[in-house]
Amino acid sequence: MKVDRRISVRSPFAKTVNYIALGGTRRPLDTTAVKAEAIDLSNEGMRIKVDRRTFRQGDVIQIRIPVSGPRITVPVLSEVRWVKEEKSKNYKVGLTFLT
Repeated sequence: MKVDRRISVRSPFAKTVNYIALGGTRRPLDTTAVKAEAIDLSNEGMRIKVDRRTFRQGDVIQIRIPVSGPRITVPVLSEVRWVKEEKSKNYKVGLTFLT
């Protein structure tokens, strides 16, 4: 039986988000903004879907989360916790917000 270790409850959050890869132990800084689809959101993190494997566990990214209308976003530093490949060759990525 899989145990959910999250402190906060996930809420559905189907929005387009942008991210910038800030690097990690195995990747350099990349200042190109890329779109992803958010799936859900909690106080501690979020899950996104991307169309190619661009992340590894431990990578740090800045994700811009839309909060009101299409023009207002909040930049949040996040760490990649996991990456899972889907059958459709898309990838789901679990992020933890850094404080």
